[in-house]
Amino acid sequence: MPKDPYDLAQARFWAKFADDKGTMSLLHVFSKEGEVQQKAVEEAREVFKTLEQALEGKKFFGGNCINYLDLAIGWYAFWLPIIEETANVSMVDDANAPLLKAWLGRFLEVDVIKSILPPRDKTSEMSKIRRNQLLSNMP
Repeated sequence: MPKDPYDLAQARFWAKFADDKGTMSLLHVFSKEGEVQQKAVEEAREVFKTLEQALEGKKFFGGNCINYLDLAIGWYAFWLPIIEETANVSMVDDANAPLLKAWLGRFLEVDVIKSILPPRDKTSEMSKIRRNQLLSNMP
């Protein structure tokens, strides 16, 4: 956790922002099709562009090392590429969120993070099955 009260407030703000705005957008991207999904993709892109403000001039959200905010939204680093692949969309790339794109890769390269991640291939396969289930239950 950041020691400085202002930095701590900022980290908490960004964690809540990512949770409130990003999570719902990603859920809609993953579980919808057509225009509803495309609208969710655009919303997610805007969330990620905004979230990049917390990364400006830093390697990690915590500066040179991971901190609370990196851990709070670290699941994006693993799941976002899987969601993009499964839903056949692109939300974070060098054109619309270059700082976040670079952070995704750096975060996944941290040894302690790499050591706890599930196998990507199995997670991706499970993700495809779950998306098909969700889509088949749509009215």
